[in-house]
Amino acid sequence: MYLKNLVLHDIRNYADLKICFQPGLNIIIGSNAAGKSNLLEAIFFLHLGRSLRVLDEQEMIRWGQPEGYITAEIVNTTGIQAIGIGLAKEQDKKIQVNKKYISSPGGLRTIAPAVMLSSKDGELISGEPVIRRSFLNQLLVQIEPEYSYRLLKLKKIILSRNEILKQIRDERQKADALEIWNQQLQAEANYITTKRRNIIAVLQKTANQVLQSLKPDPKRVISLEYKTNCPSEEQNWPKVWLMIQQEEIKQARTLIGPQRDDLEVIIDKGNGAKNLRIFGSQGEQTLTAYILRLSQAEIIEQEQQQHPLILADDIFAEIDAQTQEQMVQYFRRQEQVFLTATDQERIKDIIDPKTVYQVNNNLCSRIE
Repeated sequence: MYLKNLVLHDIRNYADLKICFQPGLNIIIGSNAAGKSNLLEAIFFLHLGRSLRVLDEQEMIRWGQPEGYITAEIVNTTGIQAIGIGLAKEQDKKIQVNKKYISSPGGLRTIAPAVMLSSKDGELISGEPVIRRSFLNQLLVQIEPEYSYRLLKLKKIILSRNEILKQIRDERQKADALEIWNQQLQAEANYITTKRRNIIAVLQKTANQVLQSLKPDPKRVISLEYKTNCPSEEQNWPKVWLMIQQEEIKQARTLIGPQRDDLEVIIDKGNGAKNLRIFGSQGEQTLTAYILRLSQAEIIEQEQQQHPLILADDIFAEIDAQTQEQMVQYFRRQEQVFLTATDQERIKDIIDPKTVYQVNNNLCSRIE
């Protein structure tokens, strides 16, 4: 699939932007703070139905304006799809697909699948477990329709269970009130941990394929280890509940479940395995994070039978020139990629794009 055209009206720094894109590699050049990332944010909004950068989406409305909108035409396996997203102060956003309102942005994931890479992706390896859980959740939501619902259900169960734990601690409830919530948490935990184990196995295989296409070296291997405190065997849950019950009541907090999972990333170059979060350099962490993001795109393609958009925002700062060139060669094999850079001169030796766009003075136009 590919993005055919994009219209931004009073979104971020763009008052009125109308632009057409082509399949293949699209380069967006501009100085820092010119609006390159804003453009990618708007494109990714077509996929996610929300912003990746801010919680309050109304911040995307251009300063001083009451409302703004994003419209686009996507060409996917079912034809041309028209998407419209309206934002207004003090109002809920409105989303249309082919001029029909949709109640949930979830449907956009298959209409306009996309994957975002950014210069901050090293945090996927070096950061807190919540970042890696979020990555796994994003991937599973895109390929498992039920997963989003089960994840939301888990969140509600944990909130309710924490309230019961608080009431038991304060002697306003008896301990046996936990039983029904334990059963519900156990059911959702079993579903989510099974899905995560399965996708991690696929992700590891795909990541090593992407790694070899970027850094050909048969000795270099990525291993992904799933860390969870949930029992893998059904019969072991009662023992776990018994062991942790008093501490959970004391803290009034659920201490077991997928909400505490982590993903450990190990790399072996033939001279011993190492945990990248602890022992990896910043460059290694960033490159491996890019590989995981690209693996996400590969898996989406396999599951949905269509190429997702790949958005790459200023990704070359932490990787060497040879890897940059291999990354560009990889991008050229994709259906559509948007790559931002601050200086065309810096990347001219490795890029011969079909299209180059210049962002300047709150405008974005094709360089002829």
